[in-house]
Amino acid sequence: KEKLSRYTAHIIVFSCILAILCFVIVACMTYQPMPSSPATYKFSGYTTPETKRPASVRFTVAIVEPAYKEAITKTYSRVVKSFSSSIGSGLDQILVAKGMTTKGPYGSLDELPYPDKKNSNLTLTETVFIQTVEQADANAPRYGQPNTYYTNSQGKNVLCEVQSGKLTAEVWLTFELREPLSAEKMWIKRLDLGTLERSYKVGVEKYMYQDPGNPWVQQWRYGEEQFNTKPDALASILNEVYPNIMKSAWVYLDTEELLKLNEKVKEIRQLKRY
Repeated sequence: KEKLSRYTAHIIVFSCILAILCFVIVACMTYQPMPSSPATYKFSGYTTPETKRPASVRFTVAIVEPAYKEAITKTYSRVVKSFSSSIGSGLDQILVAKGMTTKGPYGSLDELPYPDKKNSNLTLTETVFIQTVEQADANAPRYGQPNTYYTNSQGKNVLCEVQSGKLTAEVWLTFELREPLSAEKMWIKRLDLGTLERSYKVGVEKYMYQDPGNPWVQQWRYGEEQFNTKPDALASILNEVYPNIMKSAWVYLDTEELLKLNEKVKEIRQLKRY
């Protein structure tokens, strides 16, 4: 019994020392705000060079938001959804500034109701190619280094093991003008936006597990992912190319050229008896 009491006393003393050390370490730690991503991303940076009187050109274009050449992973879905919306709104702004009338933007060609197809001279669609490559920093362990202490949005302090890396994205897109009723292509332009790179970080919760039946058994364990800035990295890339897309669209969507295309649109409708 005396030996057992001494053993118990040693455990209590050790636990007290460990608790004091943990308190001192925690007290000395500096916690930084945990990275957070917005619910909706915004893309801007372009202003039309001039603005004509609204509807001064008797020409109507139905705008369709971009379709994507490659499947978009769940990680980047919110970024791409916001980007598509911004592209649609930007093209609408450009055509209105040129004095034309617009309809939409629509999510796809199939969403255009028949009256809008019939009353539009052309539809403007875009196909976007975004190829992403993620590369973790060389010699990084399971999730990366270093361990960093964060405070999350609920005010909880969390130890995270952080993996850093580079996100490389190749981006290009095409603009297509179609006859609305037949969907026949009238005009296509390709824009290569190059390959861009950004840094990212992924933080996973890390905590010390102590066996309740044996206080001498301790080990590091990993919890849930706390943050992932890969979407922010892609958003930064797309925000850089967005003004270039709009500048090119301003040049490509030349009013005189569109009016000439309308003559071919009339021929198609006559031949197909629309």
